[in-house]
Amino acid sequence: MNDITTRKNEVRKQLKEITRGLSEEYMSSASDIIAGKCIESSEFKNADRIFIFVSMKGEPDTTKVIERALEDGKAVYVPRCLGNGIMEAIRLRSFEDLEPGHYGILEPRAGLKPAEPSEYDSETAAAFIPCVAAAKDGKRLGHGAGYYDRFLEGRSMKKLMLVYGKQLLDDIPCDSHDLVMDRVISELDE
Repeated sequence: MNDITTRKNEVRKQLKEITRGLSEEYMSSASDIIAGKCIESSEFKNADRIFIFVSMKGEPDTTKVIERALEDGKAVYVPRCLGNGIMEAIRLRSFEDLEPGHYGILEPRAGLKPAEPSEYDSETAAAFIPCVAAAKDGKRLGHGAGYYDRFLEGRSMKKLMLVYGKQLLDDIPCDSHDLVMDRVISELDE
């Protein structure tokens, strides 16, 4: 294990502890602000399609962003984890298309066909990405399996990371294969 991996694991452990201590009131209030900033962002407004995670406990709630995108007629794609760090995008037409998948996270139900990259990736697409911790410069620390780094590599869509302000750090340890996001959205003033 190299020094960067050791530092990442230390930061993950520290931030997961902080996240477990966040109150429901804080997460609800912060999620509302984050959702509003997402919906008002130029990246969201200008996107004809979005790729977005379906939030789980400890992550900013993406429900309102997904609902708004569907209402606006945007094509919405969500991840399905296949294992071994591999993820695919599935077109979401309603929340009824979701069921518990890997790690108990809501994912597209079995039988829904994966999308081709040309369906969800373009310069007019936006991706909303989760993290364990983030730095304001777009450095991201995920859970360590590399799903999003592998999935997003080489994509032309705008990459926006959603994070609670209490998960923001001055710096995030990064390897050369770690992707940097285009923008960080938290409930804090930016």
